[in-house]
Amino acid sequence: MKMSNRWILSARKTVQTAFLLGLVYIIWQTRYPLKKFVNPEIYFHLDPLVMVLTAVAERVFIPGLFVALFVVMLTVVFGRIFCGWFCPLGALQDIFHRALRTVFDNKILENAPSKERKIKYFVFWALLAFAVVGIQLAWFFDPIAITVRVFSLNIHPWVNRAIDGIFAFILKSPAASQPVENLYYGLKNSFLEVSNPVFPHAIYAFLAFSAVLLAVSVRRRFWCRYLCPLGGMLGIISRYSLLKRVSQKCDNNCFACMHLCRTNAIFPNNTYLEEECVMCMECVTLCKKYPSRFTFSAAEKSGSRRNGRLKLDERGVTRAQFLAILSASFVSLFGLKHAMGTSKKKLKKPLRPPGSLSEEEFEQRCIRCGNCMKVCPTNVLQPAMLEAGPAGIWTPILNTKIGYCEYQCNLCTQVCPTGAIIKLTEAEKTQVRIGIAVIDQRECLPWARGEECLVCEEHCPIPDKAIKLTPTRNKKGQIIQLPSVDPALCVGCAICEFKCPTHPVRAIKVESL
Repeated sequence: MKMSNRWILSARKTVQTAFLLGLVYIIWQTRYPLKKFVNPEIYFHLDPLVMVLTAVAERVFIPGLFVALFVVMLTVVFGRIFCGWFCPLGALQDIFHRALRTVFDNKILENAPSKERKIKYFVFWALLAFAVVGIQLAWFFDPIAITVRVFSLNIHPWVNRAIDGIFAFILKSPAASQPVENLYYGLKNSFLEVSNPVFPHAIYAFLAFSAVLLAVSVRRRFWCRYLCPLGGMLGIISRYSLLKRVSQKCDNNCFACMHLCRTNAIFPNNTYLEEECVMCMECVTLCKKYPSRFTFSAAEKSGSRRNGRLKLDERGVTRAQFLAILSASFVSLFGLKHAMGTSKKKLKKPLRPPGSLSEEEFEQRCIRCGNCMKVCPTNVLQPAMLEAGPAGIWTPILNTKIGYCEYQCNLCTQVCPTGAIIKLTEAEKTQVRIGIAVIDQRECLPWARGEECLVCEEHCPIPDKAIKLTPTRNKKGQIIQLPSVDPALCVGCAICEFKCPTHPVRAIKVESL
């Protein structure tokens, strides 16, 4: 199977662009209100790292494993083609590197494949060890999670706010025409968010993403070469792939193929490491005198395979290294899990989105993609820092100082890719209890001062009203209404807390169940 034609490069770039734009489109459409909705879970289901580690950590079968199996089988046949053709973070690194070369003309010369490439295998095995003891950390290292998170919580809100601001400035002018106003409202109905969500802690996601892109100024696809655990996982599988690169022994000593390879997979003698190759196909179009190609032919592959130059321990993680990783991981992990459990006992259970699994299950299942936060119409869902303890960092919590849970809204339950939030209909969602409101009589105006205030009762969305009013006389002899909470009716939506007029301390607060 000869693949030396340049059309294969065009095909790869087309596929890369299509998948990246497809991801951006899906993220952009995952907003309030949901229109032309394509569930973002499709990208995460294509990610075997997320699906496997989440399933292992949670000890459950996730339906997305079936889709992830397709990527595994694709790797068995074609090698790490997912990394070179489909991964959005890989595509963004390629684009950023090309832009740097255009601006700074900095051509980086490569050496033979470095031992530092083994780091990503260490990371993968360590993450698997974490998952075995019930700690899911795929959310921090997974390339798709990193990309989706920064687009959801940073880029989309920033772009939306910038466009909104430009139109707001133009429409202030008396000279603004009706067509401009019509265009703005047309964009509001199709392209822009109805609201402008704000995520105060999202800068940390942006800094992590920026570090991945800036690292390409040191080495092309730095993240893919040295750190990506998904690349490590697929690299282990691709050692046994059916499609292999066949090369001739190079006598020119030009090392052009080696310098060209974006993942540093090629040796000076033109042989290569299957587990490092991302099937970009650039090497097959470069050399005319000693051309290389990819083939399924077993006879050709056996005659070209590294000429015995690589020892087993030079290829990846050795057995001794693997056992050392697992031993060190398990010893430290059990201590870490105990420490996290101890710290969590000192914290109140945070308010979680409606339909969330139990606290421990939720933390292991959630991959911190930001979908639920992005689609929330009131902006109440925010990434946690330490409110839920170290294990809950970046999981969604309700920040009732910013917003409240809309009573008849179920959008966050529709966009979770791992089932950390169970899908609910609007009718089911109205019956789900997030927490319970508690009145502080020391702050409440009717209770503390004898002043009339009906705000919490008026805003309560429950048909039978979870805020009950009891008429009584104040010290002046006036009839006022004293509010109280009916725990059998309250669902903890927190609109009463958000609307409460007492400041800085709210007289009514929602506490977790």
